[in-house]
Amino acid sequence: MREKHFFAGICCFCGALLLGVFTTANALEISTTFGKEGGEDFSVLSLRNDSAFSCQEITDVYSKVLSIECEIARIPDRGFPGLENSFFRINYKMIDGHFWLYIYPKHKQKLFAIPKDPKADFTMDKNPQQNAKIWQIVGYKNKIPFLSQDMQDQRQGLDFPVKILGEQTPFIPELNSDNRPLKATNNKDFEIYSLVKQAMERQDYISAITEINEALKQNPNSVFRRDLTYDRIIATSKLELDDNEVLINPALEWVRAFASDPDVPEILYILAKAYVKNNVPNEAEYYYKRISDEYPESKIAPLAQMQLANLAKTNSPTRASIYFQKAYTEAKDIPSASEIAAQWALFEAEQRDMQSAQDLLQKVLDNYPRFFVDSLAQTQEIIEALIENEDYATPAKIAQVVIKNAPDIATKEEYSFRLGEYYANALDFDKAHEYNQSYIKEFEEDYKDRAKLVQDRDDEILFAIGGDDVDKLKRYAYIITKYPDTDESAKAKELSAQILLSARKYQDVMSIYENDPDNAYRKKAIESMIKDAAAKKECASIVPYLTQNVPYELSAQEKLFVFDCASGAGLNASAKYIAQGMVESSKTQDARLEWLYRVANNLYNLGEYKDASLAARDALTLAINQKKHYDIAFTLFDILSALDSRNEAKKALPFLKEHFANDARILPVYATLLGYSIDEKDSMSIELYARDIIKLQSALKTDEFTPYAEFALANVLRENKNLAQALSTLKPLESKQLDKEDSQQLFYRIASIYNAQAKPKEALEYFDKCAQIDTQSEWRTLCVQAKELIAGNAGAGAGADSSAKADSEVESSQN
Repeated sequence: MREKHFFAGICCFCGALLLGVFTTANALEISTTFGKEGGEDFSVLSLRNDSAFSCQEITDVYSKVLSIECEIARIPDRGFPGLENSFFRINYKMIDGHFWLYIYPKHKQKLFAIPKDPKADFTMDKNPQQNAKIWQIVGYKNKIPFLSQDMQDQRQGLDFPVKILGEQTPFIPELNSDNRPLKATNNKDFEIYSLVKQAMERQDYISAITEINEALKQNPNSVFRRDLTYDRIIATSKLELDDNEVLINPALEWVRAFASDPDVPEILYILAKAYVKNNVPNEAEYYYKRISDEYPESKIAPLAQMQLANLAKTNSPTRASIYFQKAYTEAKDIPSASEIAAQWALFEAEQRDMQSAQDLLQKVLDNYPRFFVDSLAQTQEIIEALIENEDYATPAKIAQVVIKNAPDIATKEEYSFRLGEYYANALDFDKAHEYNQSYIKEFEEDYKDRAKLVQDRDDEILFAIGGDDVDKLKRYAYIITKYPDTDESAKAKELSAQILLSARKYQDVMSIYENDPDNAYRKKAIESMIKDAAAKKECASIVPYLTQNVPYELSAQEKLFVFDCASGAGLNASAKYIAQGMVESSKTQDARLEWLYRVANNLYNLGEYKDASLAARDALTLAINQKKHYDIAFTLFDILSALDSRNEAKKALPFLKEHFANDARILPVYATLLGYSIDEKDSMSIELYARDIIKLQSALKTDEFTPYAEFALANVLRENKNLAQALSTLKPLESKQLDKEDSQQLFYRIASIYNAQAKPKEALEYFDKCAQIDTQSEWRTLCVQAKELIAGNAGAGAGADSSAKADSEVESSQN
């Protein structure tokens, strides 16, 4: 906001266009130019913003302009200290977050909008422009310059808008307010001034200083002398100088040369800071107080109060606190207030009042976070003070702001590198992990070593947990839930499994890996569970896991136990898997017998009879030698029967009778041999095996093969004409609990024997009992037919013969 001196006779309205007003990004620029037309001085105030804003004239009843008011929807980056010259007096206010400029005339003034780019489409309308990016206010004494009287009296325009398409008429680079060509004089000073402005915009301060020095050397009286010397001081202040005399002397000279310039407070501020750097605090204090006293309405005044606080904080903390409060209260804009709040927070941190420091910094974060990006040196100083007081959460918030708005990749990388560590020290491990992984993802390719450090740091915060195993398990469970299907989750599962295995909590390990049956820790848990179960001889807990054919590391004794559990649960295929190689690897005959005995039975149950027979034969041989497990002979007999090797099966009977004559297990052997004998129609063997069954069942009080054995014996006795013995064999069965069809057969057989004995009355009685049973069978049919025969035949002999014939036919079909 500096005056721009201009050549007399050049049109004020297009002065900004001709001179090329340079602005920084997102900035409001206010500039003034001066000129003379017809011997009368005038001035033009130009307002330029990056977005359109509104201005309006405030007039009295006679249409005299009393003031002009402009509303800008944000605060200018550099703030505004006020401006006054021979034509204007400018003040401002902040209303609801909007910046209001008030321009008061010293003489007369007129407002003009500069809304259009002559090379683009624009609309001409009689109605005045409401919003524009550029406004110009002409200050004059009697006659407005460069306008005809008609233009002074009224705004000329069409009663309806007319749109003019771009490039349809010849382009005239600069026009005056009457849209007439403007003649401009080329000037070397302006070219240099433009170069300086461009260098300042890109923050190339060395180039700017070089251009300024060269320009002033060639033309010490340049029309831009004020601006060039101002920019040189600004550029020099941006450099890190060991000796600030090169800044102090030019600043003093500038203040003397331009004592009434509105930027004097800023130059005095730079001057005072230079004295601080040169360790001359008294001079610095003088100039800070001068700013505060002489320019209280300047934006710089509160900043000067802040610097007075910084000077006083070492020796007089109370006075420093007062200065900070006053500075913050009187701040003219948000950027200034933010800088003051940040410096005040640094002071409070140094005083160990962390709550106040955090509150102040939070205000900056909420209202003007960009401060931390624009002032990285101060930001770092603040962060260090906070960390010294063990506050890591606030540095983390600040770092996030810097990362989001970092001016370059190096700054972004540095603060990204730190952010995870800040959160880790703040014990916010989730965010620490999040930002560590974010750093690795974004910077690993270009910063491999630092990415590795971040990864190591990340592993440490997630898994280096204090406390007992319970605390660790809680943390690991959280990681598993929070970061599913990640490397972190997998590691947490492994660490949990290790703890749980040590604690013998095998089911918990199984739960962790319930969807991963091949996991090594899951297998280890099952293996450990099996070992414990084997030691306690408890099958129930491990049976559900035996269906998985997994090569567990078990001792031979443990495998024997597991085999028994599996086969006992009917898991014969699993038992076969467990037994693989165990016969061959047995070191003793006794151990070999144990495995052969089990393998033979298991293979039989699987229906693998050929392999089973080999195992059973070997087992029987060893059993005889070892004098135990003689009952393998039963298995061998069953296998031979399944293979239909009847002759070999019969050979097993003498050994079984020798060792198991009174054992219930021999009954099925007798029953099988009885069946063979019936098939072979060997009456003697039938009678022998049937009697063995009946005798042993009586001794053992069992009816397992009743009435099968009795019917077979009775049938042989009848065939041999031993009817009385046959009848005595069958009659006791009447008291047995037989099923209906067996009862029908029993009654039929008894009736037929009576009939054969020529006892028709008794025969008819039993035929009738048979027929009364309501189950349909061949026996019932025979009984009904026999009844009819006996009742219909007059002679008993005929009935007996017919009955015997029918009896023979049915028995033949049943056997």
